Formats: sequence, C-alpha cells, structure tokens
Amino acid sequence: MKSAVGGSIYLIGLGLILALVGGAFTWLLGRSFIRAQEMDSWVRTDCVILESEVRERQIGIDVPVDYSFGLLFGYEYEGKRYASDRFDLRGNAWVKEKAKIQGLVKAFPLRSQQTCIVNPAEPDFAVLKRESKAPGYSIWFPVLFLVGGLGVMGKAFVAILRQKSKPTA
Repeated sequence: MKSAVGGSIYLIGLGLILALVGGAFTWLLGRSFIRAQEMDSWVRTDCVILESEVRERQIGIDVPVDYSFGLLFGYEYEGKRYASDRFDLRGNAWVKEKAKIQGLVKAFPLRSQQTCIVNPAEPDFAVLKRESKAPGYSIWFPVLFLVGGLGVMGKAFVAILRQKSKPTA
C-alpha cells in the first residue's frame, strides 16, 4: 500500500511540474497575443525617418560585436509633434548578424516617408512594426501540458483516495 501511495505522490509532483510549465508558457503566449491584439486599436499615421543606421557594440575584447538598428522617426498626432526610436514593442534588439540590421536600414532609409503606429493612450509611444498574433495561434501546445499535468495530478489523487478507502485485511 505504501508503494502505491508513494507512486501516486510521485505522479502528483510530476503532474504539478507539467501543469506549472504549461501554465507559465500559456500565460506568456496569451500575454503576447493580447498585446498584439491591443495594437489593432492603435492609430496609423505618416512619419519621416530621421535616423537610420547600423549601431555596433562590443562588450569585451573576446566577445563578438553586436548590432542594432539605430532608428529615429518623427510623426504628428492630434496636432502635436513626436519622435520615437522604437522599431517594435520590444525596442531595437541587439543581434549578431549585421546583414539583418543592414536590411532594416535599406527598408527604412533616411528621410523616407513611412507609416508608424501610435498608441492613442500614450501618443509619444509609436512603433514601425506591428506585433504578430502568432503566439495566440500556438497557445494550444502549452495548454496540452497544463491540462495533461492537471489530469495526471487528478488521477493520482483519485488513486490515493481509493487506497485509503480500501479496507485493510
């Protein structure tokens, strides 16, 4: 009887870990999807690229050079002028591939007219790239871990209750 209860306790722990990991990734993907969905209410407006360059940094001598998109664009919203340096919601990431950043500089050349997306609740916050809703379409995968973990825990609890309700001989 003790080994059956011990096995069930092990399964409860395993199920809890699966449920927690699945829940954490479900929350992260859900949050990203909601953020991207909120951007649908943001206002599109014309903007001018004021700065477009490849930025470099090297943290240490033995560390490879990182590159980032040096960006600044100006726009007008509700009669006021603003400027932003954000390519997307996360800002301008540092990457190892210089060619990737050079592609952005080509796509958004200096003094070019572009369309930016302005947050009406914070007009000084604008981006050039809308967030993807792909996390919402992938959320089913971590939900499987969440539900599976809860199922393993539930069956293990039922097994413990059955063991306790059995008469001892």
